[in-house]
Amino acid sequence: MRTERPRPAVALATTLALVFVPAATALAAPRPAARPATSPEQERRDLEELAELYAQEGRTDDALSVYADLRARVPANPEYWRRAADLLEPLPDRHVDLLVLLKAWRAAAPTLREPAERLARFYEQDGAIDEGLQIVAELLVQTPRDVSVLRLKAELLETGDRTDAAITAWTAVLAMPGATLEDRWRHAELLSTRGDSPALREAYAGLVAAKPDDVRFRVAYGEALLGADDVQGARAQAEAAQRLAPADPELKRLLDALDAAEAERTDDAARDAYDTRGALRRRVDRAARVRALSREEDY
Repeated sequence: MRTERPRPAVALATTLALVFVPAATALAAPRPAARPATSPEQERRDLEELAELYAQEGRTDDALSVYADLRARVPANPEYWRRAADLLEPLPDRHVDLLVLLKAWRAAAPTLREPAERLARFYEQDGAIDEGLQIVAELLVQTPRDVSVLRLKAELLETGDRTDAAITAWTAVLAMPGATLEDRWRHAELLSTRGDSPALREAYAGLVAAKPDDVRFRVAYGEALLGADDVQGARAQAEAAQRLAPADPELKRLLDALDAAEAERTDDAARDAYDTRGALRRRVDRAARVRALSREEDY
C-alpha cells in the first residue's frame, strides 16, 4: 500500500497567502478615478439636447422651461430665443406667450434684426398693422435701403388693405437691386385691382418676358389684355399657358372669359351686318321708288 507523503509547510503557506489577502495590501490597491466635474459648456450642451428631446416628444412646456434656463445662462445666444419662438408660433393658445417672448428678445438684442422682424410679422398676422409699421420705420432709420425691410413694409400695407400705399411701397422695392420676380408679381397683382392700365399690361408683359414658362404670368397677362379688349393677344397668352398647364383653374376661367368675349363679338358682328343689310335694302327701296316716280312724271 502506497502511503501519501505530507505536503511541505512552504506549499501550505503559499496557498493561504493566495486566499487571505492582508488588509494593508487591499487598502493599497488602486481605486477607480473620480469622475471630473461637468464644465459649464458641457452642461449647456446637455441642456440643449434635453430641450430638443422634449420638443420632439411634444413636451412643449418642458422644452420651453429648458430654453428659459439656457437664456438665463447665455442671454445673448439667439438660438435659445429662436427655438422657443419656433415652438410657440404654431400654437394659437400661446399667442400671448409668443408676444411676450418676442418683445423680451428684442429688448435683449436691440441691434439684432431677427427679433424686430419677427415681432413685426406677429403684428401683421394679428392685424395690428400700425404696430408693425412702427417697427419697420425704426428699422428703416438704421438701414433705409434694405430691400428686405422695404418688402416687409409693402407686405404690411398690403395685408392692411392700404392698396395705394402698398403699390407705392412695392414700387420702392422694385427700385432696389435685390428685388425679385415675386416682388414684381405682387406689385402687378396690386395694380390689377385698380383696373386696366398701360402700366399693368407692361408689368405683366415684363414678367412673361422674364419667365415665359410661369403659367401665372401668362394667365394674368392674358386677363390684362382681355381687359384692354385685345382678344387676339389674350387668346395667344391663353394658348401658351395651355401648353404649360392645361388643367390650371385660373387658365380655365380665362378661356371661359375669352369664349364669352368672342361669342359677344360674333353677335355684335352679326347685328352690325344685319343693320348694314337693312340700310342697303332701304337705300335700294328708296332708289327704286325714286325711279318709279321719275317714270310716272315722264308720262
